[in-house]
Amino acid sequence: MVDVMLETFYPSDPIKVGVQNIVYALRVLGCPGESEAMQAGYEVLNRHRLDNGRYRLTASKSVPAFKAGKVGEENKWITLYAYMAQ
Repeated sequence: MVDVMLETFYPSDPIKVGVQNIVYALRVLGCPGESEAMQAGYEVLNRHRLDNGRYRLTASKSVPAFKAGKVGEENKWITLYAYMAQ
């Protein structure tokens, strides 16, 4: 992953994609959870996991189409995609 993809960026755009979406896409495409790619993705994703099991939003568009949540706080969308990726 490149640096810009190490964040839990949401909503996605053609240039920036959050790690939660990358890991989820790999899982949907059938990548085994034990694979090296998935383990690396989980490692990065879990850096953003909070003690309560939810995930925080670390970056967002400067002018988003909708309000995704506050950067730095737990986020329902990041948490949803993170859990769907498992």
